[in-house]
Amino acid sequence: MRKEIRIGGSGGQGVVLAGILLSYSIGLLEGLEVVQTQSYGPESRGGACKSELIIGNEKIDYVKVEIPDFLIAMNEHSFEKYYKDIKPNGLAIVDSSLVKVDQARGSNICSIPARWLAEDKLKSFVGNMVIIGAFAKITGFVSLRSMIEAAEHVIPINHKDINKEALRLGYGWVGV
Repeated sequence: MRKEIRIGGSGGQGVVLAGILLSYSIGLLEGLEVVQTQSYGPESRGGACKSELIIGNEKIDYVKVEIPDFLIAMNEHSFEKYYKDIKPNGLAIVDSSLVKVDQARGSNICSIPARWLAEDKLKSFVGNMVIIGAFAKITGFVSLRSMIEAAEHVIPINHKDINKEALRLGYGWVGV
């Protein structure tokens, strides 16, 4: 099994942190092989940003995501740029608070109002955790328990509780 994941958004949305948390929870806590890379522009806020993961149950010998199985799009630009790259049977998970999706594109798009849920229930800056919480439930690659434990290790102490609550919120929202 080998799955490729691309998370796209803008600097300041927590794209890199989402990738790090997923890689920690999938690799160290779920015991799968994982490689995580990231790229971003020189802007600290607002510039293009992506985080990519490859997960599998065998050693990963090529670390570049080529044709993602999953796209997590946290803004319109990322959706428009990367949607065309996913596998035909792949899945795009989009933040419908920030991405307008024409459902005529295909049935492989799952819309989650991540930023809206974060703003309504917690704080807007945890929209990234809401959407990866939903990703965990949809894909089954990682348990909520592992993600909560990973948050203990990768989230700064003053934001741990709200980020863990955001993970629970996204995970629980799927299937509602």
